[in-house]
Amino acid sequence: MTLGELIGLLEVEGARIVYSTQLVPEGKTVSLDSPTLDVLEEALKELGLTLRYQQGVIAIVRGPEYVPVAEAESVASALEDEPQLETVIVTGSRHRFFGPETTNPTRSYSSSEIGAQPLFASDPLRVTTRLPGVSTLGVSARPHIRGGLSDELLIIRNGIELLEPFHLADFHSAYSAIDISSLDSLDIYTGGFPARYGNRMSGVMDLQTRERSEQRNLDIGFSTFATRVALYGDVDFAEGGNFLLSWRGGDLDDVASFIEHESGVPEYSDLSASFHVDLTPDSSVAFGFTQAKDDILFVGDLVGQETALSKVVTDHLWAEYLVDGLGRWRTRLTGSAIDLSRRNEQFDNEEIEQDQEGGFLQHQQDVLRVAVRNDWIRDGLGTTYELGWQAEFNRGRYQHQSEIERGVIADLIGTPRNESRDINLKPEGWSGGGYVQMQVPVGERLVIQPGMRIDFQDYYIDRGFETQLSPRLGVAYTVSDEMTVRLDLGRFQQPEAVQELQVRDGLDRFFQPQIADQVAVALEWRGGSLLLRGEAYYKQYRRPKGRFENLFNPFVLLPQLEEDRVEIQPDQVYASGFDVSVERAFSRSITGDLSYSYMDAKDRIEGRSIPRRWSQRHTMNLGMRYELGDFSLAGALTWHSGWNSTALPSFIADGDVVPVSSILNNSELPEFLSLDVSARKVWDFPRVRIEVFADVSNLTDRKNIAGIDFDERRVEGGYALEPEREFVLGRVTSLGVTLSF
Repeated sequence: MTLGELIGLLEVEGARIVYSTQLVPEGKTVSLDSPTLDVLEEALKELGLTLRYQQGVIAIVRGPEYVPVAEAESVASALEDEPQLETVIVTGSRHRFFGPETTNPTRSYSSSEIGAQPLFASDPLRVTTRLPGVSTLGVSARPHIRGGLSDELLIIRNGIELLEPFHLADFHSAYSAIDISSLDSLDIYTGGFPARYGNRMSGVMDLQTRERSEQRNLDIGFSTFATRVALYGDVDFAEGGNFLLSWRGGDLDDVASFIEHESGVPEYSDLSASFHVDLTPDSSVAFGFTQAKDDILFVGDLVGQETALSKVVTDHLWAEYLVDGLGRWRTRLTGSAIDLSRRNEQFDNEEIEQDQEGGFLQHQQDVLRVAVRNDWIRDGLGTTYELGWQAEFNRGRYQHQSEIERGVIADLIGTPRNESRDINLKPEGWSGGGYVQMQVPVGERLVIQPGMRIDFQDYYIDRGFETQLSPRLGVAYTVSDEMTVRLDLGRFQQPEAVQELQVRDGLDRFFQPQIADQVAVALEWRGGSLLLRGEAYYKQYRRPKGRFENLFNPFVLLPQLEEDRVEIQPDQVYASGFDVSVERAFSRSITGDLSYSYMDAKDRIEGRSIPRRWSQRHTMNLGMRYELGDFSLAGALTWHSGWNSTALPSFIADGDVVPVSSILNNSELPEFLSLDVSARKVWDFPRVRIEVFADVSNLTDRKNIAGIDFDERRVEGGYALEPEREFVLGRVTSLGVTLSF
């Protein structure tokens, strides 16, 4: 039996074993009477490796007598014939509470793997935009996953949900508030996630924070978009601990170049402080504070006429208490308080005086969320049990005034031309829920994961108390040592959070919680240097919420004031598709991946099936990475079908109206193509570590089209409509250096 087969048998029996395939030679032959952890430990000892038991997860790590693979003849012979595809099954983070998933397909990235990818403006959350099933035009760091809205993504860090962790949040969330240097790992679900995750329907990003910068105590970084300082240290208390203090700030003018503006001051900053202490060998406590701040001013092409201002401050205080060793149980208790303050102003001054098109919007939003969550897990060799609950107090305040004159286009498409709003709302109340799930091995090859969660809200202004039940089921069947088949099905529900009331578009009520019933079938085959994945999915939404879009070009300076701003209220939504991907290690230094996705996402409106704007039918991603020692070079090529857009007829007669539902997304934009590259180099000296990097997005500066705007011109008998192409981001370069002392 090989070492990899032994580990596989132990995992079937319920052991959660974490290792890197470049550290552990899975092809090494071992002799045994029965598959036990003692036998595994003896086999690993010959390689200088050992087992470390950590919060219910068994990690294979280097022992004190570890010899590098290149110097160990017995290991080298197992690996030299064919390059192995490195897979860090679960990155080792002290705060990781849940172990690796068996029945739910997950993409996991360590901090080094994220850094090796070409990233737009060196933004770590952009690593998700090249995943199969994701729709993007390269503008937003918050992607559309498998046809869903961008707000259907749950983002949590160290077990705590984050509210809008993005800079430029009022401008398509173009840049995340997560510093790549602070990340330890990122796990991503693009569907079929387990019952512990709730209130979102399409995807989950689960982030873990890095506790130290290796053995360095101070990082100082300078880049095109940020200046960063981080201080790390140890705490001599109880069983020991550590702390992290960091600050990042900069200017995002180049990132926001997709918005048509003459000048801008898009300044931002992040502040973070965290402390971790091991109280006993089986318990620890952590607490911290983060702040994200935007101070953004854009002035439009017509100087003095168009102005957009956005000031957003998010303060987040959190604490975590972990206990292991309660028999076979362990528990995590977290508490957090998030305060979000937003001020958004839009002005189009001159046009409103001409009574043609323009207006103003003044919007103030304040949100407080105080949350407590408790998770329990019992695992080992056999069935794993999970259960948990959470409760949140929510308080919001909205103050909004606007006067809008939309112009001729509004008349032609049958939407209100003049709107005047004065809205003051104070939603307040509780939300929360609970879940229970099991992971049960049935025989040697089958694992099932039934789960159920219940959620509630009582802050709705006009409906009172709401509850939702969401059953879920995951199944994994190991066909052979190389092949696994998975089935995930369930109900996913999403209420509008207290900060998501669409007041800027004139709404003063929450929509009912949305429902998405989903099924996904996946196949995974792994053999040495090759990994193949295939997955097909189907999603059916009921009670989809209404939303507001700009028909022609979504990337404008004053979206709520534009003449093409319309409300879209689907009766139902359907999304289906499939993803196929292959990953290959060509050598120890060169790896690559290729994926293809097909997607069809449609709204059902007034009896018609209408494709969603971001339903990019065909998508291909190609990536190559070269790593040798402290140097890495990577490239990524993304191609996909053009997004859908709305085209008006060339002439509309006086008195005629073209209903929105008859023209919505009736045309397809040209294909999208982007070549992105990155390079990194590290020098380690006794007193300082120096890292330099370069990320270039859209290297060829291709003019990818965002939408087609229309200018109306008065002619005899009506209006002539003239199309004008609008483009998204051109080439964006991020250069930087980090000094670690």
